[in-house]
Amino acid sequence: SLSRPLRRLVNLDLLRREQPFGESPREGKRSLYKIADPFVRFWFAVVAPNRSLLSEGAPDTRLSLWRARRGSLEAQVWEDLCRACVPRLHTTASPLGRLGPWGPARRYWRGDDPELDIVASSLDGSRLLIGEAKWLSRPLDTATLRSLAARLLSRGTAAVTAGRDVEVVYALFVPEI
Repeated sequence: SLSRPLRRLVNLDLLRREQPFGESPREGKRSLYKIADPFVRFWFAVVAPNRSLLSEGAPDTRLSLWRARRGSLEAQVWEDLCRACVPRLHTTASPLGRLGPWGPARRYWRGDDPELDIVASSLDGSRLLIGEAKWLSRPLDTATLRSLAARLLSRGTAAVTAGRDVEVVYALFVPEI
């Protein structure tokens, strides 16, 4: 059984257990375990599988290994940061903050339903925040923002809002416009 070793790694903050929004932490059987620290993720994604190439390769080869994984590693950290900021939005002048305060944000996934990056319920239970975290290394233009917003709106919320009478608030989390 892996439950005891996984629990130890979670307690040591080496792994993080993720459960989809709406799943009970104690009863939920759907869980993902992810490496908690971004630098350890970097090690296992870039350094460990390429040790000999990194030690013996030319500088441009080493740089190409980093560039190949950089975008996905940065995107993972961006999503983590966006979820972590949601419960603190009410302390800012953000329009989302005025609609809160919000509870902890989690991802949502289930079967064939679309995956959602950020889902959080307002503390009074009247609103549900559904968001997309999008990392791009360049500032987003209006056309890209409209495209991302349309894609977010097209995903539907039936599975997440089932049995709830809530106002759905959509949000895009982007680093720069």
